[in-house]
Amino acid sequence: MYALVIGGTGMLTDVSLWLVREGYHISIVARNRERMERLIARAAHL
Repeated sequence: MYALVIGGTGMLTDVSLWLVREGYHISIVARNRERMERLIARAAHL
């Protein structure tokens, strides 16, 4: 399963992480590199 999340490092951070936990392969469109790096680090621990 695949998902595209636009703005997935802001208000949708929890949604992005939930999708990862549910086994989705996700692509995230984000504007802020630092928040994206934090999200990637959090997702790596799931």
